[in-house]
Amino acid sequence: MSGLLVRTSPGVQRVAAAVLRGDLGLPWSVQAELVRRGPGDETLGGLLAGAVDAVRSVLGLGVRTVSARSTGPLDDDHGVLTATLIFEHEVGASIAVSRIATPGLDEARLRVMGNEGVLAADLTRPAVLIDGGARLIGYGPPPAEPVLEPAHAEAVAGVVDAVRRSITENAVINLEGS
Repeated sequence: MSGLLVRTSPGVQRVAAAVLRGDLGLPWSVQAELVRRGPGDETLGGLLAGAVDAVRSVLGLGVRTVSARSTGPLDDDHGVLTATLIFEHEVGASIAVSRIATPGLDEARLRVMGNEGVLAADLTRPAVLIDGGARLIGYGPPPAEPVLEPAHAEAVAGVVDAVRRSITENAVINLEGS
């Protein structure tokens, strides 16, 4: 999973803490975007799993329905995937992940909208371009190695499987609060 958009990323943890404190009131929508650039061994499915887990941890809710589209299989190491998830309490989430072979700066953004405010986090900044290459300047504590409890791992795997089915069947897939 990508270190940019996972539950253990410092930025994701700060967003989750703000939601838990009620800074935004009741959340009603989340947008998560991740673009990985350059060579790497991450697949679209792996990037998606990290993003789904991050959004689940921010909301603390299970997923009820999934609808997704992709430029290719989840096992590809390049392409674009978009998924719309409806969580419990009718909270919607839009997740877009892409893997691009061209080197450059990665992008990871997370936006949570609530009835009392909006929180937008750019999880890759600060960053600089040096000699035509990209280098991220770290801030905050480094992300811990993602260790999911079995129940969380099973729920994320269920959502990824539902995304795979949604793409294959071109259908909305109903879940039981994953």
